[in-house]
Amino acid sequence: QRSDAMYRRIFTLTKEQAAKHAELFFEQACYDAYVYVNGHEACRSYDWCTPFRVDVTRFVKEGENTLEVRCFIAPDSDYSHDGKDAPIVDGWVWGGWTGIVRPVHLELSDPVHIAWARVEPRVIGGKVLAVSVCVTNGSNASVAREVKVKVEGEQWTATSSVEVGAGKAKEVVLKKAWPEARLWNPDDPFLYNLDVFLHSTPTPKAYTCVDALRQRFGFREFKVKGHRFTLNGIPFVARAGWVMTGKTEEEMRANLTQFKKRGFNAMRTFVGQGS
Repeated sequence: QRSDAMYRRIFTLTKEQAAKHAELFFEQACYDAYVYVNGHEACRSYDWCTPFRVDVTRFVKEGENTLEVRCFIAPDSDYSHDGKDAPIVDGWVWGGWTGIVRPVHLELSDPVHIAWARVEPRVIGGKVLAVSVCVTNGSNASVAREVKVKVEGEQWTATSSVEVGAGKAKEVVLKKAWPEARLWNPDDPFLYNLDVFLHSTPTPKAYTCVDALRQRFGFREFKVKGHRFTLNGIPFVARAGWVMTGKTEEEMRANLTQFKKRGFNAMRTFVGQGS
């Protein structure tokens, strides 16, 4: 099949590595990306502006493995290029470029692992943090695990046990009040680090951590009341505009600082090539 850009990489796995759960994490690939592992189609992604994951556990093997990615131009573009000689209009790289723009990672984990975690701060009626964690069991036997969640060291912690059947996934919700939480708002966009740990069943001496995940979040609650937004229970008027992020961290900070000085508290943007 014809593609506008094609990439191929050979990687080697040991017997122990090939027995693990394997995922490819693409930070960005444009526009349409077809992913093949050892000749098998593993994924068709159309998320040209957002990261995406591909489960390749059943396709990898001990020894040499071949990864092939074919990228296709957006169907409404009348030309393509590799992004290096793209036309620049007012600082933007514009046009029908395609390809892998950001790094690709191969992540190996235990067959019983954390699939995802979702953070839901609740402000109205009292500060409460709810964390949903999905545990997937890729093994051939039912397992018991312990999920532990903590924020910024030990400011907020919660623990729950979970049993997951063979080849199944199970979601567990950890929920607890946190009256001292620092609220997020556009004038004080404070972020916390959330750490999720998956432990094997305890031995007389200690737990064994088999997987871990870190996620950032702001303690905030958006609601729609009638025809209005509320942020943390207070009416919120979004003053939004379109801002260019810039190509360096210094440019981004300068642009966003000017944006806020002009009274904006929300923005529309996207991550383009080279940003």
